[in-house]
Amino acid sequence: MEIVNNETVIVKCRKQLLNTYFTDNLTSLANIYQLRKDLEDYPERGLILIKVDNFVTINNFYGFLVGDYVIEEIAKYLKKFFPQHKIYRLSGAEFAFTLEEKMNFYSLKKYLNQIYEEMRSFFVLYQKSKIFIDFTMASTAGIEENSIFSKVSMALNYAKEIKAPFWIYEES
Repeated sequence: MEIVNNETVIVKCRKQLLNTYFTDNLTSLANIYQLRKDLEDYPERGLILIKVDNFVTINNFYGFLVGDYVIEEIAKYLKKFFPQHKIYRLSGAEFAFTLEEKMNFYSLKKYLNQIYEEMRSFFVLYQKSKIFIDFTMASTAGIEENSIFSKVSMALNYAKEIKAPFWIYEES
């Protein structure tokens, strides 16, 4: 009887450890390891990255505790705004979500415009202060290979470089 209980405890601990490995501890969102696994398991999915542009300024001005609070509030907002998508926190101020399937360029552009229009007025209220959040987004249109993450990351860096609200990576 004791062996069964020990096996049960080991199975529970293993499950908790795996859950911890694939979950961001601040927001309880799936993390980059889960995203990479999901993209590998479902290569037909699309990907959108969202970067908080002014996060360093927020951290420097308000401090790390408020910075963490802002990240938690952004995570709540994204979960509420995108209930149909799985949301991921990738790093300090970078989030992602997957699309059920990849979109063509024009559909994706229209979708990113809609997202941008909705999100551009988003702010976090902290002790009667409005903390406005600046976002940059990126995606890729119709990429069939498994390097979608690196291509969307390149598009995000390019969008930030040229100060565009979003950029769509295309092979051409």
